[in-house]
Amino acid sequence: MERLACVNIPHLALQVLLRDNPDWRSKPTVLVDKNTPQGIVLQMNKAAMPFAIRKGMRFSTARSLCEKINAGVVTPSMIEKTVKHFHADLFEFCPEIDLGSFSSLVPALDSGNAFRFSGTAWLRVTGLDTLFGSYEKWAKELYKHLKISGLTPSISIGFSRFGSYVLAKNKKTGITIPKEESESRKRVYQSKLDVLDLNPKALSKLDRLGVKRLDELLKLPPESIRKRFGLEAFALWKESSDLKTQMLKPIHYEAPLEEVVTFDEAEWDATRLLFSVKTSLHRLCLKLRIRSHDLKKVTLIFKQENGDENKEAFRPATPSNDEAKWIALMRLRIERLNLHAAICEIKMIGEGVPYFREQLNLLHDVAKRDLHTTQHALEEVRAAFGPGVVKKALIEGDHLPEKSFSFVEIDTLPRPKIEKEKCEKIACRRIFNDPNPLAHFDSELVNYITIRSIDEGGVKKYSGPFSISGSWWDNWFYRDYYFAQTHRGDLYWLYFDHRVRQLYHHGHIE
Repeated sequence: MERLACVNIPHLALQVLLRDNPDWRSKPTVLVDKNTPQGIVLQMNKAAMPFAIRKGMRFSTARSLCEKINAGVVTPSMIEKTVKHFHADLFEFCPEIDLGSFSSLVPALDSGNAFRFSGTAWLRVTGLDTLFGSYEKWAKELYKHLKISGLTPSISIGFSRFGSYVLAKNKKTGITIPKEESESRKRVYQSKLDVLDLNPKALSKLDRLGVKRLDELLKLPPESIRKRFGLEAFALWKESSDLKTQMLKPIHYEAPLEEVVTFDEAEWDATRLLFSVKTSLHRLCLKLRIRSHDLKKVTLIFKQENGDENKEAFRPATPSNDEAKWIALMRLRIERLNLHAAICEIKMIGEGVPYFREQLNLLHDVAKRDLHTTQHALEEVRAAFGPGVVKKALIEGDHLPEKSFSFVEIDTLPRPKIEKEKCEKIACRRIFNDPNPLAHFDSELVNYITIRSIDEGGVKKYSGPFSISGSWWDNWFYRDYYFAQTHRGDLYWLYFDHRVRQLYHHGHIE
């Protein structure tokens, strides 16, 4: 009989936050959608529950209930990275894994439930009991491995896809393994609906009817369930009505592509190192062509005689199996290697993606800007100076000007949008990383500002103040911003910090 396991990471985003801040585990902690007083509480740990903190309330309200509460934001990129490592850990214990949600009928999730199924996976474990001795031993080994990674899972081994999912959701953490199919079915149908992530409105309506368990939901007619309680409740009814019809759709594990070159005598010369890399790259590309994949990323690990390692990553704008293109990028970095000892071993790790070929357009217009040439130029810059040098600005939701934007890495340059309408002339505001302190002044006499530190004479006219304040719960700030024009015509951006009673030069306008 086939056995299927479900591994669920409850409150995945909160676990990521606590893993990155281990000192918060025993203290009241909440996950918020944004780090402002108006931020919404998405999840909270057990230490926060005695203070009557609940999902959906503002962080300022939670702060008033518990003065020493900790709060943090988990970004989608952090979740994506954690889930990627989570899947890699699962492949070490089972070759067949299904990463889909429990039903394809469930609609897109809203922001409050954005991470609901990210930490859920199914595994076909039939036969692994003979390899590990028993299903219990297999589950304990997996549980221990995930705990070391900083995640606390709930693992169940049942007889159906949906049944194992319900058993895993019933127990927040730990291992559940029913021995008989009848026992598993009984536990599934006696499960409470509030642990299965149904819409709160649907749960409230069902609760008023006295429907609190899965077997009670199955007694209702399906037409009325879909009409009165929504698509999620109907999907739950459909999945639980016949546990045997569910099929596992696993993705199969593909071993990482690696090539290792070991030198009989340690090597210093960049040309000979590059020739060895070229041979390994050729073998790597052959393996990818068999998989019908393009090479997306290459990581080179140079092991030196003294035990040190240099790790260099290469990622072109578009995946390619063009060996000459890869070698040109690698040459730029290898020639700049700062080595303290000779190289005794080179390990090459490749990542591939399925082929993607653009359709040829015979009647295309000749573009004035060659986007491919631009991409190639960025590739060379990235190869020469490292993967983190090509970035773009991203607007952030923060009150402080220096925190209202961030820079994120980009792999490809987007095609520019052509604005048909004429744009008005836009001034550019350049912000200093470290504001320059200026002569102290009394905010009541702002008409007499003298910018002595930048030697531009007195201020001819000014505009302001434009006040901003925030973070009253931690490291509060209160600033008055001014646009000040000097007698020479230069326009400066100043602010007066009320906390330290100091005037600062924060930037200038061009």
